[in-house]
Amino acid sequence: GDKDYKRSFLWGTPIDENDPDSKLVDFLGYDPNVDIELKEERPFHVVPMEPMDILVLRFNFTNVNPGTRLNAESEGHYDIHIHTNTIEAESPLMELGHTLPAFFQRKENSALHTVFEMRVVALK
Repeated sequence: GDKDYKRSFLWGTPIDENDPDSKLVDFLGYDPNVDIELKEERPFHVVPMEPMDILVLRFNFTNVNPGTRLNAESEGHYDIHIHTNTIEAESPLMELGHTLPAFFQRKENSALHTVFEMRVVALK
């Protein structure tokens, strides 16, 4: 395929890195089944934390298409993955990340078209 064709668009990054006036990505556009190199490299936000630090992740999904659903009970379109460097390389968590709170796993909460926060506490 065309090596210049951009398949993935990370939230908050310029749509066209070569255009200084490019709009920032405000849509979901990463497919781990297609974008193998991103899945392996994980070029996402890295936040250094010490034990007992609290990270507040603020999501704004108000502009996500109302028909797009969080993948709860395997019946959605996108996942939220949180990974850390404390996971052993052989662990099944390495690909899936840490388990999200039960709220995000319930099908009735899959219409997540709002602003919400998730807090992560570093234990190690």
